[in-house]
Amino acid sequence: TWIISCYPKGKWLAEWREEVGKEEADRIKRAAGSRGSKVHYACEQIDRGIEIDIQKSKFLNPNNGQEEELTADEVLYILNYKNYIEEKQNTLLANELVVFGDVYAGTIDKIWAVPTIVPGVRQIWLIDLKTSKSVSREYELQLSSYSHADIDYKKLGITDDEWAGRKLGVLRLDYGKERKAFLNEVEDCYPLFRNSIYLTWQDLYANTAPKQYEFPLKIASQLRKGQIAEEEAKITRLGMESMGLSAEETSFEAATIEIGVERRTPVRLLKAEFKKPKKVKV
Repeated sequence: TWIISCYPKGKWLAEWREEVGKEEADRIKRAAGSRGSKVHYACEQIDRGIEIDIQKSKFLNPNNGQEEELTADEVLYILNYKNYIEEKQNTLLANELVVFGDVYAGTIDKIWAVPTIVPGVRQIWLIDLKTSKSVSREYELQLSSYSHADIDYKKLGITDDEWAGRKLGVLRLDYGKERKAFLNEVEDCYPLFRNSIYLTWQDLYANTAPKQYEFPLKIASQLRKGQIAEEEAKITRLGMESMGLSAEETSFEAATIEIGVERRTPVRLLKAEFKKPKKVKV
């Protein structure tokens, strides 16, 4: 998306932003982004066979970090998606697939195998879901770049011939007066992406890199672990006192008892399971 942003915007967009004002334009953009994200999450659940309860289900709004109920429009988009895949009988081969090119990365919304009129022959589609009213050139550039990323398509069950004939499509979930789902096939414009847009981005941001963070492999709160240990020790102590036992009577630290050829290690008593130890003859 960062590279694609270097594609020049149309004059109408600048005029629209000037007409409605920067703040209102940004608000509309954020609202469209949150709507798209919620619909993506919901469609992903549909593809995983999860039932969506439109009265109870909530989905993350990335703009405010809150889980929100679906709006009427969002329910329509999700219903359109469900109806479309059931009508076309396509097979889902990949869902939210992260891909890497030599200088870029991104996420393909869906990869489908669609039956053709020839028995046993499938058409492979790389799909981008959109809730917008139109298909912009940026969508085409984005899909084209993903199509030429390093994808191990054979792991998805796709043959060389099927991959060579793959198509790119933007599935519009709010199309026309009837507001149905419609698949727009888009051209593969990778040469434009690689030889123009990427070079422009490189010229503008050659010395700029996304902020990077170093993360530990494991995350744990020593404070919480200490508090939990103290609470467990307190429960153990209270249980011992209620049984009239001393710490010495319930201590099994590093104790092992050998009976015949079998070696056993007694387990420390936990919480309310307090029993007076039995004497064992060795």
